[in-house]
Amino acid sequence: MNALKRRTKRVLLAGSAITILLALAAIAVESEHRVGRFYAFVPYHNALRHYVYKFGVMPHSLADLEGEYNRFDRRVIELPSPPDYRSPTFRPVHATQGGPYLVLIEPKPQGLYDFTRFVIYADAKGSVIHHENVWEWELDDLIKRDDLSRAELQPLKNMNLEAQLGALAEHGIRLLPDRTVDELLISFSREDYESDPYSLLLTVMGSDVEEDPWGRRFSDDIWHFDTKCIFDHGAYVEIARRMQTLANGDLPIENLRDHVDTDGSEAWLEFELKGRRERFEPEVNDGWVDPMIFSWFVKMLASEGSTRRFIYCDLGGGQDCLIGCATEQELERLRRLTGQNFEWLW
Repeated sequence: MNALKRRTKRVLLAGSAITILLALAAIAVESEHRVGRFYAFVPYHNALRHYVYKFGVMPHSLADLEGEYNRFDRRVIELPSPPDYRSPTFRPVHATQGGPYLVLIEPKPQGLYDFTRFVIYADAKGSVIHHENVWEWELDDLIKRDDLSRAELQPLKNMNLEAQLGALAEHGIRLLPDRTVDELLISFSREDYESDPYSLLLTVMGSDVEEDPWGRRFSDDIWHFDTKCIFDHGAYVEIARRMQTLANGDLPIENLRDHVDTDGSEAWLEFELKGRRERFEPEVNDGWVDPMIFSWFVKMLASEGSTRRFIYCDLGGGQDCLIGCATEQELERLRRLTGQNFEWLW
């Protein structure tokens, strides 16, 4: 009887030992996996710091954040990183103050016993950035609280027209010296401009004064472009001149001439750049511009060694857009200031 008890006790002890060993092994595997997750996610903390240091603003999108960090020669690792090569959820910050806001959320872990997520918080200016490891069941509540915090700081409404002009001037988009606020008010009322800051103002600043004498543009720094504008000779010369103006001296073209024959389906544009003759032959399409002309100017500006590139903002109607020229830093600051989706022109 005693022998049976001793044998049973040994079996139980052996079973307990095996259970403990299996548990320890599982903990070790999950700990190793968590360490791997940490080293895969924390580079996003470094990437965010690098981005804010370089541009002075928070990134507009995850693609911007990852792309800039992957071009950084002192990066720790390329993003997204191993072992999963999965990008986190990105929650852009549109507020101009406050925080910290929940900006980055690790993808759901694939381990059996992973019940946490790494997250990154940052204030609106990106001056304070920190990461945390939170329980999975906490995440929904954290997101709800973050949404409420963001809702308290919606984009500014009813912003004074003169204040908008001043802020845009600080970001490189200025009225020409002989243009006035009164001329802006010919097109729209003050209430129209101030109820939706920057959107309407940028469009009008990219246009001409709607009063005789005609042809007086508001700004040399932004262009409201209608893509259906190719009806006669001079149309492509006008495009070339505006791109030259936007480049602000970085595209010294001269001796421009063009030919547009919509009936004969023939068009060309010629000019000289530093003594070199350039010629572009666009497709003729019932008055629509050939979009490849903009790619041509993008490459030409880059070949001149300019630190600036052409940018654009689709206005949503499919026919018109805003075109400008900016450095990387200027583009990011303009996006942040105006809330408009400016992108590189390709």
